[in-house]
Amino acid sequence: MGNVAIKRAIYRNRCKVLLSKLYFNFPEKPDTAVKLYYLESIVACLRNTFQKAKSESTAQSIDRSMVKFKGRSALKQYLPMKPVKHGIKIWMRSDSVTGYIYDFNIYCGKDANNLDGTLAVGTCMANRKNVPKSTKKLTRGECEFLCNLSGMLWFKWQDTIEVILVSNCHSNDVCTVNRKAKDGSKLVVECLVALKTYNEYMGGVDLADQLSTLYDLDRKSEK
Repeated sequence: MGNVAIKRAIYRNRCKVLLSKLYFNFPEKPDTAVKLYYLESIVACLRNTFQKAKSESTAQSIDRSMVKFKGRSALKQYLPMKPVKHGIKIWMRSDSVTGYIYDFNIYCGKDANNLDGTLAVGTCMANRKNVPKSTKKLTRGECEFLCNLSGMLWFKWQDTIEVILVSNCHSNDVCTVNRKAKDGSKLVVECLVALKTYNEYMGGVDLADQLSTLYDLDRKSEK
């Protein structure tokens, strides 16, 4: 552990030196420039560096992260449900086990372009577009399988709250998991294999956020 602490101190000190030399001027911005005009070269450099050091994992998680920022910027977002409420929203793809960031995109507004996807599983809200509608009332441990017009499989599972899961790499297999009752006793209930997989690998970005706080540096800027 001593060697790890020394390495972290070296990296932290190096980061401080680089930040002290970092300077942005303000060239004229074209009328057709995107919001990331001043940062495009830095973002491209970081993404390229992350790709060089990666070690591909079969389990990766994609989630949003908030970088604290109190200044003025068209990129700044307000997310009241996040611990960091004001800042720059970034979509990250991280290793589910180590938290290593493979790739990221800074959120600049709604993008209407459809991107090619891969095998994935995740949760969604019932009021999202193209979610199959169901009026069936479930009891705890029960599940329902739905399918939309594109052939995507949707799972509705009742825990203490209703959970809606969407997957293109799972079937309707179920397993058993332990849950705690109101009186503190343990219950064995049926659970979707897709949901169990999701719970095992969903925390990669949260782990990356946790690790990044070790190197959190405040940098003052002029208003």
